[in-house]
Amino acid sequence: MKTSKTEKDRRDTRRLGRIATRAILMIAVVCLATSGAASAVRADDDIDGTRAALEQWIENRRLISKEKRDAALDRETIRDRIALMKRLIEARKADVAQARLDLEKLGETQKDLELRGRALGESIGFLEQRIPELENRVRTLLARLPEPVRENVEPFSQGIPENPGDTKVSLSNRYAYIAAILKELNRFNREIFTRRERRTLSDGSQVEVNALYVGLGQSYYVTDLADVAGFGTVSTEGWVWTPANDSAAEIARAIAIYKDLEGADFVRLPIRIR
Repeated sequence: MKTSKTEKDRRDTRRLGRIATRAILMIAVVCLATSGAASAVRADDDIDGTRAALEQWIENRRLISKEKRDAALDRETIRDRIALMKRLIEARKADVAQARLDLEKLGETQKDLELRGRALGESIGFLEQRIPELENRVRTLLARLPEPVRENVEPFSQGIPENPGDTKVSLSNRYAYIAAILKELNRFNREIFTRRERRTLSDGSQVEVNALYVGLGQSYYVTDLADVAGFGTVSTEGWVWTPANDSAAEIARAIAIYKDLEGADFVRLPIRIR
């Protein structure tokens, strides 16, 4: 078990006291053995000098002991600091090793991104070459659609630039417009719907009709009195309406069945395939 610093100081003090006591006794013996008045005076002087020298010696021993204690404390403090610095150095070494691993991973990631970037650049170049052709084909397709379908996709079709070579519309938006139009056309092509329209007859007059659209390939119309009727088909010039007054009753019945005004049944309707 280590002795505390206070106990050590006490022991040093007691040891110095014993040494001083012995020294004083020796001086006393010497003084007693000396005879004569002159010898006594010289002895007193010697005792005083010895006492002063002894006190100085004791003070020096105390200072030396203190310096030793301070030196021991300094050594302990230095050892603690060295141990701390060693731990910090090991931690920094670990950080440096991890940083090197991170740099290696970053380099691999950068290479991968560069490869992807080149592939993306090639893809963008290909898309830039194809987009004008797709936009022209969509514009041609829009011209052949019936009016209600064109009205429905108009918000997207207006985004298609008139001059593909000189436009500020981004490539992604141009493809988004085309995709939205084709999605709507696909939906219309799978549906049957009716609506009220005004049709211009061959004599130039206009009548209110009920129109029935069957996908994007066929449509029919008939007046409320079932006296005027016709059907529409797609063509290269656009949607073409053909009079079919003889089929007015069947067209009116087909619309009534679709609206659940009559029971389901087979109805013969005119059709033209181009």
